[in-house]
Amino acid sequence: MLARFLERVNFSSKWKDGFTNMKNSISAIAGGALFIYVVGFLLGKAIILNDLAPFAIAFFAVMLLRKPAIANILAVVITLGALTVSWQHAIYIGGAISLLMIAYGYLEKKGQQDVSLLPYQVLAATIISKVAVLYWLTELTNYTFVMAGLESALALLLTLIFVQAVPILFGRMTSRILKNEEIICVFILIASVLIGMSNWVWYGVHMDQIMGGLAIILLAYAGGAGIGAAIGVVIGLIMSLANPLLMSQIAIFAFAGLLAGLLKEGKKVYVMAGFFIGYITLSIYMRPGIDLYPVFVEIFSVFFLFSLVPKSVVNYITGLIPGTSANMWNQQEYKKKVKELVSGKVDRYGYMLGELATTFETKNIKRNQEADFQQLIEHVADISCQNCNRYNRCWQTEFYKTYQGFVDIFIRFESGETVSHQRLPKDLNAKCVDKKRLLEVLYQEFKAFQKEYYWKGQVEECRGLLAEQLKGISQVMGQLSVEISKEGLEFSKQEVEISRAMEKLGLSIQHAQIVSLEKGNIDIRVTKNGCGQRDECEKILAPMITDIVGENVSTKNKRGCNCANEECILTIASAPVYEVEYGFVSIGKGGTFVSGDSYEGIDLGNGKYVLAISDGMGNGQRAREESQAAIKLLKTLLQAGLTEDTAIKTINAALMLRSSEEMFATLDLAFINLFTGETKFMKVGSSPSFIKTGKDVEIVNGRSLPVGILHEIQYSLEQRVLKQGDYILMVSDGILDSIRHVNDKEDWLRRILLQISCDDPQEIADVIVEKVLRFNENEVIDDTTILVAKIMPYQPEWASISIPDSKKLVTA
Repeated sequence: MLARFLERVNFSSKWKDGFTNMKNSISAIAGGALFIYVVGFLLGKAIILNDLAPFAIAFFAVMLLRKPAIANILAVVITLGALTVSWQHAIYIGGAISLLMIAYGYLEKKGQQDVSLLPYQVLAATIISKVAVLYWLTELTNYTFVMAGLESALALLLTLIFVQAVPILFGRMTSRILKNEEIICVFILIASVLIGMSNWVWYGVHMDQIMGGLAIILLAYAGGAGIGAAIGVVIGLIMSLANPLLMSQIAIFAFAGLLAGLLKEGKKVYVMAGFFIGYITLSIYMRPGIDLYPVFVEIFSVFFLFSLVPKSVVNYITGLIPGTSANMWNQQEYKKKVKELVSGKVDRYGYMLGELATTFETKNIKRNQEADFQQLIEHVADISCQNCNRYNRCWQTEFYKTYQGFVDIFIRFESGETVSHQRLPKDLNAKCVDKKRLLEVLYQEFKAFQKEYYWKGQVEECRGLLAEQLKGISQVMGQLSVEISKEGLEFSKQEVEISRAMEKLGLSIQHAQIVSLEKGNIDIRVTKNGCGQRDECEKILAPMITDIVGENVSTKNKRGCNCANEECILTIASAPVYEVEYGFVSIGKGGTFVSGDSYEGIDLGNGKYVLAISDGMGNGQRAREESQAAIKLLKTLLQAGLTEDTAIKTINAALMLRSSEEMFATLDLAFINLFTGETKFMKVGSSPSFIKTGKDVEIVNGRSLPVGILHEIQYSLEQRVLKQGDYILMVSDGILDSIRHVNDKEDWLRRILLQISCDDPQEIADVIVEKVLRFNENEVIDDTTILVAKIMPYQPEWASISIPDSKKLVTA
């Protein structure tokens, strides 16, 4: 209504602004600012130590920053509150607020206003206004000047406190977790407001005692004994600053809050009983001869107001206080929402990368070499023959002969032959009038065509590699999204059981977080104090959790265990059914130490193990660099989560793009599932592998070219299921090449493996290499590498520890 009125009446700009501000203030009252005005009025009349009033100016400064629309009316309301004390006090408060608004408006206009400057503005405004009032209206002495400085310092400190407390009390009611410092700041703001009620007394009944008691019993009911005692101390202390005769109120409020909080698990009646006992007991003890009638009225008034508080308000307050059940639930809900958000974004990014990979694959069209060659010939004809008087004869009447002549010349260029204008094809030599220029154009354009063709091929290779990489990353992100979705399940009860069991053994555990209790995929994150290399994790923690979850677990990813003064963070994960022990021998050509072969056993985690041998092209250091590059890249890609197929294709493309020279390497891989024994043999240009089971040896062959030769990599794949006691024998081609004068070299090596009776993988590798070298008269004709692995049952280093009366966790 007011806005429409202003639009119709032609006021000056100044009057319009004034009425607009009034309209905003009136709307703010209707919107819930009335409570802020009430608080401002009470803080305007709040005084401590007989003459100090730092609360009002600090509160106004924070509200000016957060709600500037209501600043004008709030300034008036605070000044009216100060007027109830004295007119001199009102002038002091009004002057300080005016100075603050001037400074704030000036900096705001320049765009330099910041929350960090607010306390200093409050300090300056307070001391200037206070000293001016003391000088002009009362008496300025050394004592009053010092007290003015103290009041200004308190105003600065309260500004910093109210900056944290005001958003909590007057902001939007959103669920969040308060820090301990924020809770204390809220207590101080509540106690400051209660000081403004210190002179509201009816027949001996003090309003500040009733409202203070209500705040204490409400927060004790919501937060427990610690919160109840803390707010009791804060309110009692600040109220005693306003009235030194109430020093005993500190102990009374603290004891009443403590007893009320201890009974919070019961209903409101039990909380009221605790508050009543604590309040009455210390009131009688610390105030002998006190009139109990006003005390009973105050207590039962508190109970009446407390009974009217809705449960939703209590639940909201409980959710803000750390350590409460509602707060823990809020934390779980917050984590769940964050994980859902992250999971959704990761899933969308994965889908986007998959679509990009599809786009690159669609555009990876095979080149038509014949069409490109035809365009080259047409281009040369346009350059060299277009203006020749024999053009029609050559390119119309005798088109085929001319075309074939150009093709013959290009073939001779490609073979590296030097072509002179005297040695042109017979037909061209007979009819071309400018042979020398024609040959120069043909040579230049052919070289340009070769370069362009080569770089187009490189671009297509890079495009294919990028498509494979994007597809692999998309798959990894999809798996990550699923894993994130699985995490964050509600395991709070099981986490408490684990923590209690650890405490029974005397372990100092800070936090135990269960990510998964799925059978074979247990994942528990533990944070504890460092043990100073006493190996508590392996000796006590893992055996104890083994007994609780009912399956073998082991420690992984330990950080900080070596230092007793630091946190130790580790992961307790399911232990595999099997483990791999391997031995190896690697000799360079001619018996040198530098071999072109590389090998490695890679633990990928989650019960996956990889045995790998790579043979670089040729011998010596260069071949070793190629094979090591293949092994390192394979390890990096697999540990990043890429599939075996994507990893091998990426290695192939990387070796092809690594150098313009011919570079390749073989790959012999065995992927072992340590939970089931399932093993995948992937061979890329590598020698056969052998599986020894008891008295039987099986040969695993593969037929494919090494990586780095062809654009489209092909590999052989064989799957077997291994069990305890089985052996895997993997060799480079140097082993088989050394078995000369034998028709079936694989069968010869199979029989040697059958004859060996020892169990140690390293000993088996040594024996085989020794027999091969003896058979070849101790001559090492090529790089020779052998890798022998044994499938063994997993044996925990320490037996499980049974905890009396501990509950067993059910694994899915």
